[in-house]
Amino acid sequence: MVFYVSTKEICSMKTNYSRAMIGKDSIAKAVLNQLQRDIIIGRYQQGSRLLETELASTYNTSRGTIRTAMQDLSNEGLVEFLDSGGCIVVGIDEKIIRDTYALRGMLETQAANIILSRDDVSYLPMLEVLDQYNKRESNPDFLSDPNSYSIDIDMQFHQALMKSAGNRPILRAWCSLVPVIRTLLEINLTEDYHKPFSERFYNHHKAIIDYAVLHDKRMLDEIQEQITTGMERSIDKLGKLKHAGQYPA
Repeated sequence: MVFYVSTKEICSMKTNYSRAMIGKDSIAKAVLNQLQRDIIIGRYQQGSRLLETELASTYNTSRGTIRTAMQDLSNEGLVEFLDSGGCIVVGIDEKIIRDTYALRGMLETQAANIILSRDDVSYLPMLEVLDQYNKRESNPDFLSDPNSYSIDIDMQFHQALMKSAGNRPILRAWCSLVPVIRTLLEINLTEDYHKPFSERFYNHHKAIIDYAVLHDKRMLDEIQEQITTGMERSIDKLGKLKHAGQYPA
């Protein structure tokens, strides 16, 4: 299982890379992460009922851990609680993926417009994230799990961008999308995609900073291109996985 970085942690973490704590909390995060993936890739069909006892047995954990995970998944819109008890799978389809990325695009574009309109923005947090990425080859976290590390760095960069706008409601709305976006990125970032991702990551994210410094509206185009690429790959990858009945480990 891949350790899950919660919305709260992503949106409060500093620009230096941080791993989830080892222990009970990490187990709960790992279970939540696996449930997210299983729902998103269609292992649990839309409308199917989820029972705590069965899930606790499947994921080898306690009912309390499952109950907490269900609440988080409900907040993310992946499951829905029933008045009669228990919950059903809402899941995710192409429309939801498009809507999720569209909302992310609107939020990041609005943040970028705020940044472009100001002269007192600090670009240091975004530059620090890129600096960490350039030093990844010597980082034990990258060496042990390059995909997860790269996704965390990507999230941290865009988090720093959102914070630079200084608009807390926009930041909170963006944070609400992080769990689903992060899981989609994990599915996207397979071995065959990791190398091209690594090669384009620095250049595309550095371009965002350069355009911001120059107050160049091409910053908006760069952000939108990244979001569109992620959306199209997510739709394509999930479609193939569901059609083939293959699920990532």
